[in-house]
Amino acid sequence: MSEAFSSYQKYWTHIQSSLLRVKGELEKVRESCQSLITLASQMVNLPLKTKKLDVYILDAPAGEPINHKAIAYGPSLQVPFFILILHETTHVLVGEKIRVASRKYTNDEHAEYIDEAIMNLITKSVLSCLNPASREELVQTEKSIRRIATGFLPHGEEELKTEKGREALHRHDKRNRYIKYYVQTFETDWSTLMKQNKDFHQLAIALLQRNADKIKHA
Repeated sequence: MSEAFSSYQKYWTHIQSSLLRVKGELEKVRESCQSLITLASQMVNLPLKTKKLDVYILDAPAGEPINHKAIAYGPSLQVPFFILILHETTHVLVGEKIRVASRKYTNDEHAEYIDEAIMNLITKSVLSCLNPASREELVQTEKSIRRIATGFLPHGEEELKTEKGREALHRHDKRNRYIKYYVQTFETDWSTLMKQNKDFHQLAIALLQRNADKIKHA
């Protein structure tokens, strides 16, 4: 681990100033991001389990929730920062509820895909409530971050050329295909159930029940 970490130091020196600039851009829209998170919490009627949610800005290949206290965000990802931060926060809000409920209909692998799909639906629902001025503010900040991220060094390209890398890419593509499938499968029922103001756990159960056959045959 220490050897791997030391080999990263040269790159870290290169990237640190850019990550600090990204931090500055995010600070400008802190209140807008907090409003998105509050709206997500209200929409699913689930409280955030921490008074403070830290966002770790990394040169990372993915965004991830970290327990119930933080999320990781990679500026070099081709996902707008506000969508990624909101999506990862929904994981913090919902926890394991979807995965646990999904296991009645499918295996652990597909329970993960279903969980991601429903997080995407929550994210989409929240973003649809944004007023034009707030959306424009976030979009302009994303453009600024994108310009900063162009200075990041590409990484992982050589690994993708190996057999292990190709297998990882295949798993990634498969995962994305199934997530898209479940989003499309659930979308209509999601909109209907959201209008009924159900408790989130009840909403999730109803959504899965309505689509049980499609889940089992996926």
